[in-house]
Amino acid sequence: MGAAKGEVQLAFDGLPAGRYAIMAYHDENSDGKMKLRLGMFPTEGYGLSNNPKVMGPPKFADSAFDLAGPETAISIVLSY
Repeated sequence: MGAAKGEVQLAFDGLPAGRYAIMAYHDENSDGKMKLRLGMFPTEGYGLSNNPKVMGPPKFADSAFDLAGPETAISIVLSY
């Protein structure tokens, strides 16, 4: 999915109930992977479910949410 200024919506259909975490990033140079400085620090915009402030690699528990039904919605804010 290409980047667009403003809000972008994405739907995942048919996922079973459970605990999930999502990471989204803006592939600014369209190379299909997140660009990292020193192999650890993202240089492209990224965001995690629950929008946690992280230092170092993100932990699943910080971004995890419960998918209880078909209308579960979350919001992810990308940080640059």
